[in-house]
Amino acid sequence: MAASPPKPPPSSVEGAALLQSLGYNQQLKRKINVLGNLALVLSDITPTASLLIVGTVVIVTAGTGSIAAYLIGCFLAINVALCMGELGSMFPVAGGLFSIVTRVLGKPIGFLAMLDYMGQAVFLPASVAVGIGVYISVLVAGVPSNVAAAVVMIVVTGVALFAIRFNAILTGFFLALELLVVLALAISGLVHLQQPLSIATSPVMTDGKGGLMASPLNLVIAAIAVAMFSVNGYDSAINFSEETEGEARQVGRAVVLAASIGIALQLGTFLRPLSAIPSTGSWRSAPSSPSSTPAWPSRSSLPGSSGRPVATGLGPP
Repeated sequence: MAASPPKPPPSSVEGAALLQSLGYNQQLKRKINVLGNLALVLSDITPTASLLIVGTVVIVTAGTGSIAAYLIGCFLAINVALCMGELGSMFPVAGGLFSIVTRVLGKPIGFLAMLDYMGQAVFLPASVAVGIGVYISVLVAGVPSNVAAAVVMIVVTGVALFAIRFNAILTGFFLALELLVVLALAISGLVHLQQPLSIATSPVMTDGKGGLMASPLNLVIAAIAVAMFSVNGYDSAINFSEETEGEARQVGRAVVLAASIGIALQLGTFLRPLSAIPSTGSWRSAPSSPSSTPAWPSRSSLPGSSGRPVATGLGPP
């Protein structure tokens, strides 16, 4: 009797089996599926907070050159996400990028990656909390923005202590509310398009004297880094790899899906309200109160501002 042909190698590898082949022992419980992972990661990207906080910084930095900055930044981000997705499928370890860098490039570079992660752990949540504090201080009169930011950080830290499955459900609920806000902004901008295409092809910004000038190339390039920060967070899917059920390649899929969804939501929503401003010339002399800002908070409403007149005059008067 002829020997049966050898079986082809499996097309997929379970995350736990690959983890063991890398020399790690499974210590975390796999309690979430890909959708749960995706909900956590999209909440990390925070499309609404990124648009209302980081997006305003991009506008202040480059004026209408922020359109080009966002397009280039998002293009770079999706390419980075493809690389991270591949690495996440090859090394589905909870340490995320820090563990991957250590394994691929060695411990010295891995140590630098760890320092980078530690810095992000301090400054990224703090920057979002401070931005949220600004909005809370506007919505609730008499509440200092720094106090509101501190309370937000305490609450978020407390929620993070819950089990990951509960957090996936909870963040999924708030993510749905967040996406409703983003879609409302996008639809509002879509039905009120008023600015010409020239605001993108011939970018302008305030000259600091009540007028407009061409957006300098160096500021547009600087704004690209801020735009990339706005969509950052998709690599968090790798951090949850030891708690995600199923095949190892699902981790890579979660990275790429999260990046694609987050970028599509932010980029589409950013472009439409910016193109729907009826008369941006009035921004140059508008009061500094955030409540009087037509669509986006002004420089004077950003953390650390001095309450000066709005400095984000964009587009034609």
